[in-house]
Amino acid sequence: MPAHHTSQTCPVCQHISAENRKTQARFECVECGFSENADLVGAINIKARGHRVLACGESALAAR
Repeated sequence: MPAHHTSQTCPVCQHISAENRKTQARFECVECGFSENADLVGAINIKARGHRVLACGESALAAR
């Protein structure tokens, strides 16, 4: 499962932007304002992707 953009994707609104990654450690969504540690955001997104694969199969990721 590729980890592309996992620390640049907002787990709240799904907006993807390099600008969401304010610093190496800080994430702040430019769309909705959600902020958190960037590594935690990446982990949240990887977990969500894993749940989608388990629930819907590998094709659930291919559509994104």
